[in-house]
Amino acid sequence: MKSKITKNQLINNYFEYFKDKDKIIININIDNFKNITELKKYLIINYPVLASGKNTKSFWLCRGYNIEEAKINQSKYKITRDVTKSPMNIEYWINKGYSIEDANIKIKSQRKMNIEYWLSRGYNLEDAKIQVKLFQSEQSIKIKDKKILNPDKYNFKINTKIEYWINKGYTKEEAKQKLSERQHTFSLQKCIDKYGEEIGNIKWLERQNKWQQSLKISKYDGKQGKSIKIKDKIIRFNKDKLINSIPFKNKHKIYDIIINSNNIQELIDNYIKELKLIDEITLYKSLKPILNTEFFKIYYNVTREQILSLIIPKLSYIKTKFGNIRWFNNHICRSDGEYIIAKFLFNNHIKYVYEKYYNKEISKYRTDFYLVDYDYYIEYMGIRNYDYKKTFLNNNNINNVYFSNNIKNIKIFINKIINENNNK
Repeated sequence: MKSKITKNQLINNYFEYFKDKDKIIININIDNFKNITELKKYLIINYPVLASGKNTKSFWLCRGYNIEEAKINQSKYKITRDVTKSPMNIEYWINKGYSIEDANIKIKSQRKMNIEYWLSRGYNLEDAKIQVKLFQSEQSIKIKDKKILNPDKYNFKINTKIEYWINKGYTKEEAKQKLSERQHTFSLQKCIDKYGEEIGNIKWLERQNKWQQSLKISKYDGKQGKSIKIKDKIIRFNKDKLINSIPFKNKHKIYDIIINSNNIQELIDNYIKELKLIDEITLYKSLKPILNTEFFKIYYNVTREQILSLIIPKLSYIKTKFGNIRWFNNHICRSDGEYIIAKFLFNNHIKYVYEKYYNKEISKYRTDFYLVDYDYYIEYMGIRNYDYKKTFLNNNNINNVYFSNNIKNIKIFINKIINENNNK
């Protein structure tokens, strides 16, 4: 029979890896709690932690360590694996009796970006090529979204951004000069300066001929940067699935509206005209396939967030399990609490930025409201990361992260306070 854990054991186990373990424990009077369950609820609410391994930075950050300390602690738990036991290693397949040629094919068949992946799963050659194109489109959208959500992180990695050169030790003026050098066009004079007159002329002509040839064979149709060839493949491959997802009797007519809309905004406008519905609940349910079907994200090269920001202004609000989502002051309010805060700031003429990113150390997290004139951050129920799913930190241990990242003037709005103010 499993022995029961005591209150002292529970506290010691819970705070085992916290930076200020002893200081925290000494301030908790276990006699105030009737039983283990009550104490456990208190710990989870007041000292929340992420369900992540010790080999991750987030494990240590939410336990009170700064970013440098988290990296050091993380490194102690890094797992070293035998690469020959990975299916991405050629020796793995050779040891199983494959030839070098077959082993290379097996390695390629592990990644969706390779045609071998789809061929090994029963697709014919034509469908396999289509799947590769679709996967590449999806990855392109994900990278684009990450750059939009976290531009600073990517600017440090791209040599056509000024932050890249400043990070390498150049002054701002020197960085601008380096940037200017990289942005010169491929001119004849530049080729001559670099390669000499004879070779420079040859290289420049080769480049011009290659460019002219690419224009002749291009099937670009002017829609969202896609060629007709790729566009037709996407439509043909998804057609049946897409038509079946349309919640109307005249599915094919709606499908024609979809593929003839030049952008997602035009699609939504045309779609609503065809619906001819007044009831907002019915309207939102009808628009939901546009949000949830991958086809629209790939075909129009947009994110779910971008689609949502076009739909919400056409409705009073959207009711979800997390509360009512509204459109106010040109941005989304993801809950009733955020709407109350935004309305208060707007009515009192206080300038704010919605969902502003923190500094680069915790750059994947963003504050709910940043008050421009006061350098003041406002959080509603704690920090959330960019996918809006996991709460990173709140209440007691949030100050450790703020302090270690030099972030000041934080205010946590608890639901109780919001409700009290709303009832006044």
